[in-house]
Amino acid sequence: MYHTAGWCAAVVAPGESGTAMARRFLFRALVPAATLALTGAIGFAPASASQATWQIASVVGDPAGATQFSDVAASSPDNAWVTGIGCGDAFCSTLGAAVQRWDGQSWQPFNLPDSNIGGSGFGVVVGTSSASNTWIFGADMNNVGYGVHVTDSGTTETTMPAAEGGLSFTAAAVFSPSDAWAFGVTGDFFNAVFSAYAAHYDGQTWTELPTPPVVPNVISALSSNDLWILGQEDFGANAATNAAAHWTGSGWETIPIPDASGLKLPAGTLFQPTSILANSPSDVWVTAGLLTTCPPCGFGPGVLLLHWNGNSWHSVNVPATIALFNEDMAPDGQGGFWVSGFAVNSATEDLFHFLNDHWSQQPVPTQDSLEAQIGSLALVPGSTSLWGAATLFNFSPDGSESSQGAIYRYGP
Repeated sequence: MYHTAGWCAAVVAPGESGTAMARRFLFRALVPAATLALTGAIGFAPASASQATWQIASVVGDPAGATQFSDVAASSPDNAWVTGIGCGDAFCSTLGAAVQRWDGQSWQPFNLPDSNIGGSGFGVVVGTSSASNTWIFGADMNNVGYGVHVTDSGTTETTMPAAEGGLSFTAAAVFSPSDAWAFGVTGDFFNAVFSAYAAHYDGQTWTELPTPPVVPNVISALSSNDLWILGQEDFGANAATNAAAHWTGSGWETIPIPDASGLKLPAGTLFQPTSILANSPSDVWVTAGLLTTCPPCGFGPGVLLLHWNGNSWHSVNVPATIALFNEDMAPDGQGGFWVSGFAVNSATEDLFHFLNDHWSQQPVPTQDSLEAQIGSLALVPGSTSLWGAATLFNFSPDGSESSQGAIYRYGP
């Protein structure tokens, strides 16, 4: 199955308490100022009158609390999972995992056996191959990582191997009861010294694999012998380069991403890869954001779409009206993909669809004037339907902030 999720790091100040650290890791992405894109001038295809639309399927959490959904996985029409972080008040004095399970009829809360999981404030991620085989990963406030296995026999918890110390998970991939993967970063979280992390489950034991050559910020997993990750080659470096890495079953292969000249872009064009989607070893897509010349201004001038054909990368035209892509690429079941982001001069998210070299877009639905932010998308295998994990933010006039988790659905 395909699955992806993302992670952002923040430096932990020496002496910072676990609670304060957790609060700082539960944050929403800032919406950058958008200007014109530099990558082509094609437009959007008109939407068909019979086209399916994205809808809110469920909203979870106290409106005055702080529930945020960030990951989603599905294996069939009657098995899907959404995970995130939740706390009972806007101050987030205590944090824990927020998990929802879809049984084909409704979304219901799922309680993990250990309430400390999710206490770190980092993401809780999920992978599933069937209704009887799901893994959920998260860390406690001391950054000890755990894997929770849900089967027909019940729920079991495992402390994950981590030779370098603490863990934070970015993604999971589950193919069968004897084939599961966990990705993230490991290291000394107190002093912000990290390295890339990957571990594999063979049905009996979790084993930490050789360190991936790039930090697995985002993954796209087709099979146990065909996994792709995207991230920095040297985590924490001031001028780290980004690359893709391919697990072939016997080891990691680094796939460098070329610079502007290698992609025949205007001289001086700087960009930051954001997400990856692999359909095969010779068909891989990467989204990227163009960088401003005044870091840390962030993304602003537009976006790129890159394609790997098995031998080289090339850039693909993107409408000039798109200002930002998020990390949540997911296949559409038709050979294309969905990804969320922002249009130029828009303060609200859209969902962009790319299929047969054509683009279309839909607004991200919301309710009660709340600000919606998509965290992750997942295709329901064998269909053209998708689930989305998201957060609805409420910003009060007094400056306080609260949020609820939202589950989105797309389908004909």
